[in-house]
Amino acid sequence: MSDPAQILPRVQVATRTFPVQRYRPGPTADAEADLGMKTAHDRVDTLEQTRPSVPDLLNGSKMSSGAIQVTGTMKGVATGLSTLSNVIVSVDSGATPHNLTVSATPSTTQPGTFDVAVFKPTAAGNTTPILNTVPATVRWHAWGT
Repeated sequence: MSDPAQILPRVQVATRTFPVQRYRPGPTADAEADLGMKTAHDRVDTLEQTRPSVPDLLNGSKMSSGAIQVTGTMKGVATGLSTLSNVIVSVDSGATPHNLTVSATPSTTQPGTFDVAVFKPTAAGNTTPILNTVPATVRWHAWGT
């Protein structure tokens, strides 16, 4: 059996420090165009220097994800997180078109879990949503602590 370290690719993380030297075109015959290019160049540098870093955005949050089979509703889906601030779900039917909709919300009774429901139209001529009666694959991403 091969050594897994030799099979798996190595991941390299690039770090970036400021100020970054950026190419700036030389002057042209059009003074108005020169001013526009200078302004755009300066604004891009300012945006990059003032953007928050990813850890600051997450504020110590963790992410968890998975896939579940849902028929109608499912309450208390465990995420592995102790608290849940946000959850995003989608129905995974591969390349097959479908008319299902899905809804999820962090549970109000069980910390770190969420409740999910999958709906389908009532009939071909009636698009009023009702709970789905067959299993649907739901993929989810949850954030919390």
